[in-house]
Amino acid sequence: MNNIESLLSGVGMVPNVTGRFPNELVKGELRTNRIVVLRLTKKTDGNAAGLGMADVTTSRVNEYIWVSDALLKDVQAIEELEVAGDPLLFQFDSTGMLMDLDS
Repeated sequence: MNNIESLLSGVGMVPNVTGRFPNELVKGELRTNRIVVLRLTKKTDGNAAGLGMADVTTSRVNEYIWVSDALLKDVQAIEELEVAGDPLLFQFDSTGMLMDLDS
């Protein structure tokens, strides 16, 4: 896959596109041997949840991954990873929905 991109929900690795289904009970016609992820799209906002479903990825994917405060110390302890910036404080509206980051 050139890109992982999930616009609505999920992890961006749609079984009907990848040929990899969650269990043996669900099957499709497409079969794949290996999944390689080259990058995330900007629309993922750094969500790399589907990356664990890939067999191989590139170091370029690290440029796009967003890491939560809860995991930041763990990520900083991994020498092969570089944290690109300080954590952001997310704002939520009165209904609990995440507000636009640009507002």
